[in-house]
Amino acid sequence: MFFQRRWGTSGCRVYFSDETIAYAASRGIDEMNLPLVTNGCSGGRSRLYALGDSSISLEQCCHRHDIDYELGGTKEDRKAADRRLRDCALRKAGGNAWKRFRARLMWSAVRAFGGAYWAG
Repeated sequence: MFFQRRWGTSGCRVYFSDETIAYAASRGIDEMNLPLVTNGCSGGRSRLYALGDSSISLEQCCHRHDIDYELGGTKEDRKAADRRLRDCALRKAGGNAWKRFRARLMWSAVRAFGGAYWAG
């Protein structure tokens, strides 16, 4: 997995995986615009969402979720976007029950409070 470096709107470096760039392109977003569309896990709270393990990064999960939220759609589209975020976090958590609990907790927070950011 190769990471591209781009400058975000705050002047900090933002990294995107080839997978994220391809996903954005499939949704009609040019890779140069990704820093304008994504902020990772709520503007850099990656450590909070790292499932209690600094070696686990959910940034790419969050980037894809941000792309979905930017494009918006129906309530069902939002549910699907949130499920993709949850499933990605659960894959990263593996079989560890505590990390899986934290992944579901993050998903619950997104479902409860993310509606204001949905471009629907």
